[in-house]
Amino acid sequence: MRPHTSIITVLFITFFYCAYSQTKTADSLLTRIHATTTPKERLAAILAFCAEYQNVNRDTLDEYAKEAERLADQYGDKKQKDLSKIAIANSYHRWNWIDSSIMFIDPVIKSNHVDNPGERDIYFNASRQKAMYLGGKDKMAEALDILYKITGEAEKLMDTVIYTTNINTIGSIALARKAPSVSMKWLRQALSWLTTSEKYDKVKAAIYANMSEAYKLTGKIDSAIFASTKAIELYRKTQLLNGLAITYQRQADIYKDAKQYGKAEAALKEMIRIRSLLNDGSMYIDDNLALVNFYLATRQFDSAIALCKRNLVWGDIYTQNKGSGTTLTNTPAFRISFYQALAKSYLAKKDYALYAQTLEAIISNKDSLNTLQQEQAIADIQTKYDVQKKEITIVQQQLDISKKNTQLILYSSLAILILMSGMIYFINFRKKQKLKAEKAVQDAEEKERKRIAADLHDNLGVQANAILYTSELLKQEEGANNELTDNLNDTAKDMLFFLRETLWALKTADTTAAGLWVRVINFISQMRRNYKHIAFTTSGIAPETLSIPSAKALNILMIVQEAVNNAIKHSRAENTEVKTTITDKEWTITIRDNGKGFLVQEVQDKEDSHGLLNMQQRARASQIAIDIKSSEDDGTEITLGVPLA
Repeated sequence: MRPHTSIITVLFITFFYCAYSQTKTADSLLTRIHATTTPKERLAAILAFCAEYQNVNRDTLDEYAKEAERLADQYGDKKQKDLSKIAIANSYHRWNWIDSSIMFIDPVIKSNHVDNPGERDIYFNASRQKAMYLGGKDKMAEALDILYKITGEAEKLMDTVIYTTNINTIGSIALARKAPSVSMKWLRQALSWLTTSEKYDKVKAAIYANMSEAYKLTGKIDSAIFASTKAIELYRKTQLLNGLAITYQRQADIYKDAKQYGKAEAALKEMIRIRSLLNDGSMYIDDNLALVNFYLATRQFDSAIALCKRNLVWGDIYTQNKGSGTTLTNTPAFRISFYQALAKSYLAKKDYALYAQTLEAIISNKDSLNTLQQEQAIADIQTKYDVQKKEITIVQQQLDISKKNTQLILYSSLAILILMSGMIYFINFRKKQKLKAEKAVQDAEEKERKRIAADLHDNLGVQANAILYTSELLKQEEGANNELTDNLNDTAKDMLFFLRETLWALKTADTTAAGLWVRVINFISQMRRNYKHIAFTTSGIAPETLSIPSAKALNILMIVQEAVNNAIKHSRAENTEVKTTITDKEWTITIRDNGKGFLVQEVQDKEDSHGLLNMQQRARASQIAIDIKSSEDDGTEITLGVPLA
């Protein structure tokens, strides 16, 4: 048999949308197609017929799938267009053109979603078909990825048919991997979901067919015969001819292992009869060869010889007696296969004269095949020669014309080249000038920022240190007002702290979120030393790679400091926490205290209240989201949201 035939066979048996043009279901659909009077009615009828694709004669399927696509493009809605693409994909699959099938099915999967009830059926159908196509290419891992995904989705939706069908398919892939015990676990799970309702008969047929193979592989022949008989009964009831043919093939193997050769032969003959209806030519040849090999294995040499001869009849299909029921095999490649089987039969019977004649027939057919291939090659060469000769004539004519235009084209090209060169030079010159101007502005801004920082340090810094020194001396004198000197001392310390932060921002063009968070932690540490009656805590980490302009960093730091100072001065809080978190979109800083709280709107309406207003203005200036929440029973929480991009 062809490579991967056993794998494809296992996978085929898991489909359940099947019919055939000689079944009652498909006959009624064909009648409906012929009875339609409008293009839209015909499109709907053809799509219903193509949905029964597996048991439809593949030539017929190919014809109607193409018509469905044409009608859907002209008259169909989105769903009908998607169904027509699925029909084309399934038609290609019947011809084993797997890559083309996947090319048509992928856009259908992408344009339908499981969460949309109106698109769900198309989504499951197309996804499952793609898994089958991949299985046909022996890409089991990719097929399983799809099947596990849609099985989980079907289970959530409690869709019994979709769920059990895909569970059965997973079990069939385990069979292809020669893991019958694993397969049986999946198959039993699928069967446990189903009731006695007739709507589950198609799924049950596929499950029992796979069970028969699993039992056979584990040596449980009686159970295998029972399961295959049950599958055949259900396949006949539901008119699924392709699955029926595959199950007969499996049953023949089971009977052969049980040495019940009469029943094995009967099963193979029934398989061939059903398969001949489907017009899958190469598969029909394989099935007949399988029966020949069965006869050889069971030493029924005369039966093998007779079957080979029936498949070696040559003739003209147009003059052949239609009532004879004879199958013609004119293709040399197919005839060679039967001649080789015939030679084995004669050799096994020790009929050396006929064996020698058959070998001569094999040589003759191989010569015919080589001749055909050579004739085809010669015809291809002749065709290429004729085409090249015409192309040379055309090229010569074009060359004569081009000679007259070459000079004009050359001058035109040169002019265009000069013009383009000039434009490129001008654009580059303007770009360099712009970059030079921007660099000059940046240098000037940097120089001015450093000058302001130096002035602040030399003037305000000296004055703040002087105030701090003076307040320390006053505290040492007798009769000094300790409260005033303490306030003066604290004010001087605050001035120095804020001055240091401002100088840090001015001296730095950009900083990182991590560097800014370190300064927040340092600030909280200072507050912890100065206000020992309040428990200050920090938690979390900042984004390592987030770059923040210095002005924005200073605004964030000032907002945090303002919020903490407000908590110290007004809230009577016992605990103040500053924490940071990171989400996909932003870096969040939260300042929370357990103080007495306040009415936000009432405080904002006061003319002499500037703290909240200053925080909000700083946030707006730096495009930072700020949220202020407070209540008299639950303290105050201020949240800053810094975008990550």
